[in-house]
Amino acid sequence: MTQTAPDDLEVLHDDEADRYLLRRGDDLVGTLAYRPVGRPGEDTVNVFSTNISPAVRGQGLGEVLVRGALDDLRTRGTSVMASCWYVADFLDANPDYGDLRADA
Repeated sequence: MTQTAPDDLEVLHDDEADRYLLRRGDDLVGTLAYRPVGRPGEDTVNVFSTNISPAVRGQGLGEVLVRGALDDLRTRGTSVMASCWYVADFLDANPDYGDLRADA
């Protein structure tokens, strides 16, 4: 999955590492990590970490990364548990993503 965001940003899914990457050109500027949870056949992940490179913090890149990851998880039919405070706050502030909550 590749999703193009503003300012040449791309949100990419790294299937092998269970994470999403935020790239600006050739630079990796953020990551969102998750792990599958539940029984086999259940499509639920726990998002436990979101990181933006210190040099580019304060530019709204965390939101770009989280939106891109959640949009992709939605297309995959995956529910989300958010132990990462940033993702939990994002879900609280954006009710249009409420359908993704595993505990909804």
